[in-house]
This record gives sequence, C-alpha cells and structure tokens, in this order.
Amino acid sequence: MRSIFDYLDYRDVLKDAFEDRKAQDPDYTYRQLAQALGMHPSNMHHLLQKKRHLPARCQANAVEFLALKDRTAAYFLLLVSYARERAARNRREILEKAMALRDVHRFELG
Repeated sequence: MRSIFDYLDYRDVLKDAFEDRKAQDPDYTYRQLAQALGMHPSNMHHLLQKKRHLPARCQANAVEFLALKDRTAAYFLLLVSYARERAARNRREILEKAMALRDVHRFELG
C-alpha cells in the first residue's frame, strides 16, 4: 500500500488496505473488514464505493486496523473529517491542516 500521505480520500486508503489483505489471504472478505472496523457488513461495500461514510464510532477501529500512529493517524482522521464536512469553509480548513501534515512528512523525508 502507498503512503497514507498519498491519499486524499480515506475510503481509498481502506479499499487499498482491503485489497492488500485480500492479496495475502484470498479468503478475506468485506464481512471480515466490516467486523474489524466495527461496522455492519451490509454497509462495507457502500463505504468502499464512496456512497457512505465511516461512522464516527468506527474511526478508532479503522486507525487500529490500518496500524496508523501519531501523524499518520491524525492525517487519516482529517481525511475522514474532510469527506464528511459539508460546509465549504470548514472543508477548506480541514484540508489545509491535512496538507500541512503531509508537507511536514515530505520535508522530513528530504
């Protein structure tokens, strides 16, 4: 999977993580992913098709499933907030915070 900072939609992160897991274990299913995230299995497909959002109660589970820590976890959660936010001004502010984290990451890599 690519770096978390290469993504602008959290659902793409989850989809790629699912596909990576599926490549390692061909028996891995949407149902198992839904269970890991704490979601109802019927919503998993809609989430990955970008028709629904990750429920707030499942965000910590997603961070754990993706094994994100510190800045990567903060970036992921900002992407979730960005996707869920409806007000243009708030979306812009959230995106600016996410881009600042991404820029710090790229600066550290050199």
